[in-house]
Amino acid sequence: MKNSIISFVFCVILFSCNRKSEDIAFRTDYYEKLNSIEKYYQFINSGELIVDEQWFRKADTFYLYESYFKYLTNCDFHYIQVEGLPIYLTSNELCKDIKYLKLWYKNNKYSMTKKEADSIVLSKIHTK
Repeated sequence: MKNSIISFVFCVILFSCNRKSEDIAFRTDYYEKLNSIEKYYQFINSGELIVDEQWFRKADTFYLYESYFKYLTNCDFHYIQVEGLPIYLTSNELCKDIKYLKLWYKNNKYSMTKKEADSIVLSKIHTK
């Protein structure tokens, strides 16, 4: 009986040590950026035809996050630029990018932290 309890405790400890964990700060930051790109698409397709300061602020945020994802994931985004603004011609193009970014996250979530991701992006910015 004593040996089986010791074996059980040993297995629990071994299982706990091998369990992978996800960096919550990385997940939160990654998905905030991803959601911002989706919200930008919704904004530009809202029917608002006046290009004003708000458009350019949102476009600047889009470009910032797009660059982050490009450096981190090597995503080849499917938008075009029209007068300096990023425009997705169809929702299908946006969906390709979102699908790629979600798959990348799924495949890397246990091996990446926010600090590592930021370091990768900064190193690519500085070598550019």
